[in-house]
Amino acid sequence: MPALYRGRACTLSRVITQGKDNDESGFGLLAGVGGDFGAAGPVGLLSGSETALTASSRAKLRALADKGSRGAHTALQITEDSERLIGSVLLGNNVVNILSASLATALFTRLFGDSGVALATLV
Repeated sequence: MPALYRGRACTLSRVITQGKDNDESGFGLLAGVGGDFGAAGPVGLLSGSETALTASSRAKLRALADKGSRGAHTALQITEDSERLIGSVLLGNNVVNILSASLATALFTRLFGDSGVALATLV
């Protein structure tokens, strides 16, 4: 059974494809959903990189670099200044998280009106 949306019977797919007032493009809504799911990749990459680089053994990296490993040499260069590494990773994570939260708020506001802000905060 379709839900009532502004006094009209509709389904979620109709709201997504036709927009909030049936005359708007659903592209913004689909971009918001795609952007939220797409933001999970960079967050995972940044968090995984932070964990790998801070937990890596500098002695093992040095031994591998001496054997000619370019990756170990690069990891040693990156981990030389640990404060800069952590600062860069945290800055990147914050930018992606703020973007994701903004897209989620826009998406939920479009779907649920003013109460969408509270719903986006819960999600």
